[in-house]
Amino acid sequence: MGTTTWTHRGLLPAHGVTEVITPDTPPDDAARVGDLIGEHGLELVVLSHAAALGGSDEEALIAARRQIDHCVRLGVIGVLVDMGHPLSDSDDRYFQLTRGAADHAVITG
Repeated sequence: MGTTTWTHRGLLPAHGVTEVITPDTPPDDAARVGDLIGEHGLELVVLSHAAALGGSDEEALIAARRQIDHCVRLGVIGVLVDMGHPLSDSDDRYFQLTRGAADHAVITG
């Protein structure tokens, strides 16, 4: 798989494209993606996340924390972009969970 393919496969997702690094990505697999990026002389400066509102609050927080952990693991300097959610009736829950995930981001750096 070439660099271009990786670039377009989910470090920032596009519609109809499978993400490469998600909260469900095993840490070793995420590290391999980071190594591949580094081997090409590139830096990963942003990673995306979509709020997992389909389950419980705890499941959503665990998913967000895993993606934050991937940022730390991959040396992402600066930005985890939360892509929001499409459920307008869940805005209060979304913002509450985002605040909860922010605490983990502060602790992990």
